[in-house]
Amino acid sequence: MKTSNYIFFLAIYGGITGAMMLLDGKGSLETYGVSADPYHVVIMEYLGISNLAMAALIFFVRNEVSLKVLRIILIISAIEMIGSSLKGFYDVQISGVPGNTFFWVDAIIRFLVGLISIFITLRISKETF
Repeated sequence: MKTSNYIFFLAIYGGITGAMMLLDGKGSLETYGVSADPYHVVIMEYLGISNLAMAALIFFVRNEVSLKVLRIILIISAIEMIGSSLKGFYDVQISGVPGNTFFWVDAIIRFLVGLISIFITLRISKETF
């Protein structure tokens, strides 16, 4: 897979999750099994804007020729994906926060996407040597 295609996938994935969080914050929360009070909905919508902004950034640099820029985008993506998965795993397993099947599927997908980002970062890093 070409790096630009993978980065395009990251942008689409971030755009979909961001749009879901922004446009249907209550539904997104309920999907994860969280009661959707107004405070949580506002936070979810804020996070949706953040996801959409990150997706837009990734989308606009997908065809960047600078390998340094591509590595930075992929590393940031890996930190976001793996970090959010590990935080979620910790919260459910250690802190006792409820986690439903949708949470586990989403967390595993995010973790795998983060690992793929690391793999592609390492692959394009080898191209420069």
